[in-house]
Amino acid sequence: MERMRRTQPQRGGQDHTTSPREALGLDLARVFTACGFTPEGLTQHLGTDVMGCITRGEPAPVEVATAGGRAIDHIVRAAILHLPTDLGAALGSDVLNRCIQAGLVVQTTGSSDGSHLHMFTCDIRPHTIDGATHWVYSDPDPSMHIRTLADDHVMGLGAASRLMLDVIPTTPVARVLDLGTGAGTLLLSQVGHARELWGTDISQRALDLAELTLAGAGAHLVKGSWFEPIENERFDRIIANPPFVIAPPGAAKTYRQSTFELDGATRFVVKSVRDYLTEGGTAHILGAWALHDGEPWEHHVGSFVPDNGVCCWAIQRDEVSPAAYTAMFLRDEGIDPRSDEGRSTTHTWLSYFAENGITRIGLGMIHLSALSAAQPSEVLAEEILTPLAPKTGPEVAEFFTRAQWLREQSPESMLEHTYLVRPTVAKEDVSLPDTEAGSGWRKAALRLTRTDGFSYTHEIDDDFATLIAGLHPQGLALGEVCGLFAMAHGLDEKKLQQQVIPLVVALVQHGMVLPADLVSPQFFQ
Repeated sequence: MERMRRTQPQRGGQDHTTSPREALGLDLARVFTACGFTPEGLTQHLGTDVMGCITRGEPAPVEVATAGGRAIDHIVRAAILHLPTDLGAALGSDVLNRCIQAGLVVQTTGSSDGSHLHMFTCDIRPHTIDGATHWVYSDPDPSMHIRTLADDHVMGLGAASRLMLDVIPTTPVARVLDLGTGAGTLLLSQVGHARELWGTDISQRALDLAELTLAGAGAHLVKGSWFEPIENERFDRIIANPPFVIAPPGAAKTYRQSTFELDGATRFVVKSVRDYLTEGGTAHILGAWALHDGEPWEHHVGSFVPDNGVCCWAIQRDEVSPAAYTAMFLRDEGIDPRSDEGRSTTHTWLSYFAENGITRIGLGMIHLSALSAAQPSEVLAEEILTPLAPKTGPEVAEFFTRAQWLREQSPESMLEHTYLVRPTVAKEDVSLPDTEAGSGWRKAALRLTRTDGFSYTHEIDDDFATLIAGLHPQGLALGEVCGLFAMAHGLDEKKLQQQVIPLVVALVQHGMVLPADLVSPQFFQ
């Protein structure tokens, strides 16, 4: 294991050691803030149209908009467009010289007057994460220049990272690990929510950039493969966007593909992560799974999970064909599928999938909570294709709280509790034109739908809708509500309870109905 410099913010009397690279990152943050190189400042300076050009990878309008010669113009040109420009006035001589010495800036001579021009060797993008401004340092991608990515390319804040930032919980914990931290992007969501931040990566360049991204956060950054650098450590939360791309051996870049066959990388992380969690700790993993014809993805992903000690919530967000999967990753690496290289690579990938009998690739997230080592594992696998509401991290954390509560219940105890119908649940009564009668409406469906979180929907009938309407956290217990309903409708109370309990369990599992003892008092009103 190779350990980088440890940085620890001044907190509770602890010593604080700032490395030269971290100090440079802090000074750059001050410079960027002062000149308006922030998400808000950029939007104000460039306008929403030009900001859209940056997002879409259209450099020319950005060049036009940054021709004014202000400090922010020079920084955008050097850090995003990667054009030679004069950074002397924008950064100041001290910061500029330190950037050159650290290899963050290259200096060239202007063609006309012999003056020095400069360009950042990395991509620097300002982002607002968890309400705070951060600067993500990464390698330049093909968005602004046609380029071939290096094998050890360090990605910035892409679509996968954005998804993870939305779903990772930020409840306070002692220790967080980002497995394969890359530029350190995912750890930014944990700043201020964990006493210790840890990141591992096999790439020294990734760790160097992460040290800049995480400047001032007090992160422990260690070099090594997978869990090797933290073999004797335990964490309350582990987050991972590992190199899980399913590709022929050696066909994808190191930053995307591991040495495992097919979906072995995702399987390895899911199988192993329990050993590095504290009891009750959670892991949040982005992954992919290779599926054979007719193979249920739920069974395949379920086979990744250890037999004991884990509560697993697997979510499939998409399922694509080998051809679509190949094209997606070619474009991500800046390879045109129509080019000779693109055609050759596509043939290689498709042959690999065919030889292994793979007809579909699933993409999604796997959330796990560590149970006691002897406890049988639980797996809930769900396909959720609808768009997620922003910031669903609290929903993920709450899922495991609800799962723990359900784990402790019996059918009898379920009846003894009171419940709250979540205020964001809507009852939808759907009617369609009555084609048989020729006019009017006929009832088509009655359902409960969450208008937040993962937008769950459950179809119900009128009787269950009436029964659920009788729930109140300070009212009657579920068993008493069932008793009154059975009496009013001439039903057998025991049979009604047997029918209602699994329905309520499903609603609790999806957070549509909440046990009163899990609800804050303000919801009682």
